[in-house]
Amino acid sequence: MIKKNQNPPNYTLLGLVLALVFLGVTVIASASSVLSWQNHTNTYYYLVHQILFGVLPGLLILALFSKINYHFWQKLAPILMLAAFLLLILVLVPGLGVVSGGARRWLDLGVVSVQPSEFAKLAMVVYLAAWFARKQKNLHDFVSGFLPSLLMVGLMAFLIFRQPDMGTLIV
Repeated sequence: MIKKNQNPPNYTLLGLVLALVFLGVTVIASASSVLSWQNHTNTYYYLVHQILFGVLPGLLILALFSKINYHFWQKLAPILMLAAFLLLILVLVPGLGVVSGGARRWLDLGVVSVQPSEFAKLAMVVYLAAWFARKQKNLHDFVSGFLPSLLMVGLMAFLIFRQPDMGTLIV
C-alpha cells in the first residue's frame, strides 16, 4: 500500500497549501481573540485549540498520504464511492440519521457522530480523478466519456439534496 514515492513532492503545491493554512490560522487568531478572552480568559485559546486539533493532525495526515502512491487511490475509488453512497443513504433512514435543525445530515455511531457528506466530497474527488484519468482518450465523446461521471455527480447531489445540506451540495 505505502510505497517509496519515486517522484519529488510538488513544492509549489505544498507551498500554497502551507500558505493557506497559515492564512487560515491568522484569520482564526484575529477573529477569535476577544471571544477567547471572554470565554476562557486566554486570548489564544481558540487559536491553540485549532492548531492542536486541526493544523497538526492535518499536516501529519498530509505527510502520511503524500507517501501513498496515487495508483492505490485509483484502485480504491469505486469502493470509496460505493461507501459514500451507502453512508448518504443511511443518513436518510429514520433512527440512523440524526435530525437537527430540520435536516438529517449526521449518523450517530454511539461514541461519535459523523457527517457522511464530508466523506462523500473526498470520495467524489478521488473517483472523478480516477475516472477522468482512465477515460482521458474518450472524454471528447459525451455519452461514453463524460455522461457517466455526470450521472455519478448527479446521484450524489440528489442524496445530499435530500438531507438537505445545501452548503455541501454547492461545494
